[in-house]
Amino acid sequence: MPAAGAIRATILVVVLLTFHVAKATAKERNLAHIFNSWKQQPQDTDSGPNPEWKSSQHLTWFVADNVPEKYYAPASRPRQFGYQALGPQIDYQREQWASSWPDVDGWVLNQLRQSPLNVMAEADADIVIIPVVLRVGKPADPNDPHTAVQGDFVSNVASFLPGVFKKPHLVILNHGMQVYHPAFLDHRSSNLTFLSISPSIGPINGKAHPIPHVVGMPYFLRTHWNQYSTLTHQLPIANASLEANKSHFASTSFSIRDWPDRFVLHRHCLNNKQLCTFHNYAGDMKDSLALDDLMSASWHVIHPMGDFFNRGAWFDSVLACAIPVVFKEHYADYLPFTDVLDYSRIMTVLPEALLEENATVNAIDVAFDRFNKHAALGQLQYIHEVRHIFQYSLNPAHDLLRWDQRGHRDPRDDAFTFTMKAVMRNVCGRQQHLLPLQCLVGSS
Repeated sequence: MPAAGAIRATILVVVLLTFHVAKATAKERNLAHIFNSWKQQPQDTDSGPNPEWKSSQHLTWFVADNVPEKYYAPASRPRQFGYQALGPQIDYQREQWASSWPDVDGWVLNQLRQSPLNVMAEADADIVIIPVVLRVGKPADPNDPHTAVQGDFVSNVASFLPGVFKKPHLVILNHGMQVYHPAFLDHRSSNLTFLSISPSIGPINGKAHPIPHVVGMPYFLRTHWNQYSTLTHQLPIANASLEANKSHFASTSFSIRDWPDRFVLHRHCLNNKQLCTFHNYAGDMKDSLALDDLMSASWHVIHPMGDFFNRGAWFDSVLACAIPVVFKEHYADYLPFTDVLDYSRIMTVLPEALLEENATVNAIDVAFDRFNKHAALGQLQYIHEVRHIFQYSLNPAHDLLRWDQRGHRDPRDDAFTFTMKAVMRNVCGRQQHLLPLQCLVGSS
C-alpha cells in the first residue's frame, strides 16, 4: 500500500508539473503569436484604402520624406527598424529578445504610414509628419554631435520644408530621448510640434518645465506586450474582483546600477519582505511573463527614477492594473495626457527624502502606513477604466481620429489614437490660425 500511495503521489506531481508547463507554454505561444503578427504587418506602406467612414471631420496627414539625410538618427531612418533584422522565428534568448521589439518612434511612424488617413499630397493634409526621428543629445553639450544636428535642424527647417509656417508640422523624437537641447526652446521651434516620451524638461529648481509645443506619448517596452497586447476598454469591475487579484502589498524590479536611490529602495524592500517583493529581472521572455504576473498580483509597484524623468516600467504597472508609487512631486508633469487625466487618481507620490542614503524610515513602511483599502480600490478602478489609452494595440482604430472627438476618450482608443488626439488638442491650442475650420469644431 505504501508503494501504491507513493506512485499516486508521483503521478499527481507529474500531472501538476505538466499543467504548469503547459500553462506557461501557452502564454509563450500567445506572446510569440503577437510578436509574429506584428512582424507580418505590412511595413511602411503608402496610404491605405479610402474607407467608407472617412470624412472631412477626420484628421489627415502627409509624411514628408524630403528631409535631408543628415538629420536622421543613426539606425533610425524611416523604413529601417530593428525588428526587420530578425528571422521568422522569435529567439527567446536575452540578446535578441532585448532588441526584437520596435521602439515607440518606429511603432508610431509605421502606424502613420499605414493609415488610411495618410494622404498622398501635402495640399490635402491637415498636418505634415516629419519622419526624422531626431536623436537628442546631452543637455547643452556643444561637443555632442547630435546637439549640433538639433540646432541646425531647428535653424534651417524652413529651407527644406517651406510649408512649416502654413501647416502644423509634427516631429517624432527618438525613443528614449527627451527634449534637452536649448534649440527646442528657440522661438523658431514653436512652429513645430514634437512627439516625445516626456512633454517637460527639468527638473530645474525642483520643478518640471512643460514645453508647450511638445506632446507626450506613452513609453513602449517588451513587457508591454506579454499579457496586455490585446487590452481594450473593459467593463466596470467589482471591487471584490480587484481585491481578489492582489496577493502582494508591493513589488518592484530594477537594475541597481550605481544610482543611490536604487540602492536605498533595494535595501528597503529586502528589509521588509513581508510587504515588498523584489524581482531580479533576468531580461528574457519567460521572466517578463513572471514579472507581469507579479505586478498584476500587487497592490502597488514601487518605482525609483528611470533613465529619464519618467520610467518605462511605470506604464507596465498601469497596464497590469497596479498602483504606481513614485518619489517625485512633479512626476505627472513628465507623463502624457495631463490635460485630460487626473494622475492623483492613478499613482501615489511619496517624499523623495525617503530614498536618501541617511533616511531613517523605510519607504515601504511609509507606503503601508498610508494605505487605505477603500482609496486604493478607487485608484484601481480608475486605472482599470483608463489603462487602454497607454497600450499600443496591433490594430488602432483610425476612424476615431476626428477633430470633433479630439477631447473624447473612446472605449476603442489605444495609445496611438489617443496620442494623435493629444496632437490635435495641442495644435488647436497653439496654432488654431493654421487650421481654423478644423479647430472651430467643438470637441466632445
